[in-house]
Amino acid sequence: MTYPERVRRARELYRLLRGEAPPLALRELLEAVLGLKCSRVDVAEVGMERLYALSVSHGFGMALASFKTLPVLERDKGDWSDHAAGYVDLSDPRGLYTVYLGPDEEAAETACLAEAQLGDDIFGELLGIPACCRAFYLELRATALQRGDDYLELTLERSAQRIPAGANILGQYFGQTLMSHFPCSLECARSREATWARGRALREVNEDLVDHLEEGHYRHVLVLTGTGMWGFEGQPIPGGVLVQGAQRRVGAPGLKLPAGTRLLAHETGRGVNLCSPDGIWRGLERARLVVVEPRW
Repeated sequence: MTYPERVRRARELYRLLRGEAPPLALRELLEAVLGLKCSRVDVAEVGMERLYALSVSHGFGMALASFKTLPVLERDKGDWSDHAAGYVDLSDPRGLYTVYLGPDEEAAETACLAEAQLGDDIFGELLGIPACCRAFYLELRATALQRGDDYLELTLERSAQRIPAGANILGQYFGQTLMSHFPCSLECARSREATWARGRALREVNEDLVDHLEEGHYRHVLVLTGTGMWGFEGQPIPGGVLVQGAQRRVGAPGLKLPAGTRLLAHETGRGVNLCSPDGIWRGLERARLVVVEPRW
């Protein structure tokens, strides 16, 4: 199949699934259909059946894992988390089906086989993850498992205060990002290049979808370790951000960020000073401020 034919097929699928599938899951499907990478999604039975019917009618590849996943949705991470409580047999009424997607059946079956038998490095390559980030994943796997199977804190620990927008994985927690893996740091140039290359390809399918996903890269985020995070618009100031509004919250129910709040990072990078509009200072010790760069 030629690439223009893949684009046409992806556009048809977008029209069918717009408003039905979550934006991140739809992004994963379209990237696989375009042949940009293989994808893995966890879906309920109705979603699995829908994907199978579409794979038959539209000719993309789909493979099913031999198990179902019991997900753990952590309230401080929005509607997305890497954490699994365990795995059960396909006949078990609990859990989600793990589905592998590719531009054709062979690619999808290869991805399924790779995760089951060939190891994380080869599987990560099929998912389009840069080599430096695959090495980061393997190096810190045991540590991440101890932290709830999450690489967020490990990525932040390796990142500077100011970051390139293209490597901002935090948008994933708000359901808006073009990135599909944890980068080895928020400055990872290879992650940034891969992310924006896929974004350019997706624009051939639908501009509105990419505009929506891209917004996640341009949101300042205040991360409160173990509690949640705030995403907001703001004006960069020396050492931090002046909050302007348009906030989105994941977890962190006890914190307010009214317009005019000043957020300044501790010099050590392991805390944030919050100054309310009325001039009252407060220290947030277990916090990290992620300030994005201006739009490209």
